[in-house]
Amino acid sequence: MLLARPRHLPGRYRVLFAGALALNMLHCGDGDKNWQDDLQASDGADSSTSRAGLRISGNWGLFLFEDPVAVNLEQAGEELSGYGCCIPDQVAENYCCGPIEGSIDDNQVSFSFPLGDTGDRYRAELVVSEDGTRMGGSFFRDHEGEADSTAPISRKGAWLRYDSFERNWLTTYPELADELSSLEDLSSLRLSADSEAGDGFVHDQEYGLVSALGSVGGDLGPFWGSEISVREGDGAIVAGPVPATDPGLPVSLVLHRSGSTLLDAEMTMASGMTYHFEVAP
Repeated sequence: MLLARPRHLPGRYRVLFAGALALNMLHCGDGDKNWQDDLQASDGADSSTSRAGLRISGNWGLFLFEDPVAVNLEQAGEELSGYGCCIPDQVAENYCCGPIEGSIDDNQVSFSFPLGDTGDRYRAELVVSEDGTRMGGSFFRDHEGEADSTAPISRKGAWLRYDSFERNWLTTYPELADELSSLEDLSSLRLSADSEAGDGFVHDQEYGLVSALGSVGGDLGPFWGSEISVREGDGAIVAGPVPATDPGLPVSLVLHRSGSTLLDAEMTMASGMTYHFEVAP
């Protein structure tokens, strides 16, 4: 398993290098179940979508972040409530869980929850996909006395639904983790000369990928294992297409390789623009 540090991630926030440790915490014993009760509170709630409005009630997990954040959202009109945890585990309830406060306006979602009694809050500003299965956008940690902070503690990320009756967080994909961890040069990609700059991507700048638990992300992501496959024939790793959310997030990614050597990458944005990246010399 490979978990590389994303570029530009502020040093004061830890990166979870030991993915196995997180999994152990996610699937611990039968202790106090209050945290599970809170995260399961709205299982079975209406999560259907229509042009009249999105229904996003249910359990969601944020992936490729330093913490396996989990939230249970309960929607009543334009108001959101529920419960959130930095780690969906009964131990975490003592220091990084709390009630959700938020709202939804069309396909724009905003919510936050306190990290226990630290005075800090995790906050998300997201766009919901048209089918209501994916959310994407920015994630923040607001410090006490700095509620208007606009500096995200990680690059834009994505959220997927999960069924907490079966598991406490998103299903992981160890077989894909092996495929991705064998790849070299994930952290040294550049926009090729035959691709025009756009969507924030420029020439002569290096971009990196990060992989963990069978998912891939970083500057050209994020995509969870359920959204990734290995293509028959050429063995390329194909992520997506996924439902569009935040315009700044890609909807598909193809990693061409020869054995463990990454050859190039092709990424498509929600706008339809496609960018070709080469491994930097």
